[in-house]
Amino acid sequence: AGLYYELSERQAAESKGVIKEVIGLRNNFEKVNRAKKEMEKENKRLLVQSETDPLTGMANRRKLNVQADDMFMNALEAGHNFAIEILDVDYFKEYNDNYGHQAGDMALITAANVIRSNMREEDTLIRHGGDEFLMVLPGIGEAEMDMLLDKICKAVYETEVPGYARLRLSASIGGVITGNEPIENAVGRADRLMY
Repeated sequence: AGLYYELSERQAAESKGVIKEVIGLRNNFEKVNRAKKEMEKENKRLLVQSETDPLTGMANRRKLNVQADDMFMNALEAGHNFAIEILDVDYFKEYNDNYGHQAGDMALITAANVIRSNMREEDTLIRHGGDEFLMVLPGIGEAEMDMLLDKICKAVYETEVPGYARLRLSASIGGVITGNEPIENAVGRADRLMY
């Protein structure tokens, strides 16, 4: 009876040890799972941050570079053209020199908001660099593109820059229809049409 009791006690102690170990492993697994989810959330936040212009909140050139191949392949596969438009805020250096960098920043933010508000839902607006914005417009024809170019230029010109009533914006814009060439080539052609 003593041996049986001793074995039962040892078995009970071992069972408690195993149960504690399993609970510890489960807690560690839950901690690792929470940490993994936090890391995934942080990675998504960093990805969005790395592809977003901090001043205007628009996509940046890095995002275009990442998505350019996909946009090109989708257009080819669907047999659709798309337009590439580049808009350059005229006299931007003068805004900075004459009114200060805060005025220049506000001019860029204002231009970005005006452009975005005149685009379609499916269009993409990218701050291409400095005072240039690039628009990717899927499934658009030349006549519709030309009307949109005129509409955006007019809207930019008619918009007041908040806090800078004397500051008037204007823009140069160039656009091309493409679908069978790499986006970089279309961007180059649109850029040449601005001048």
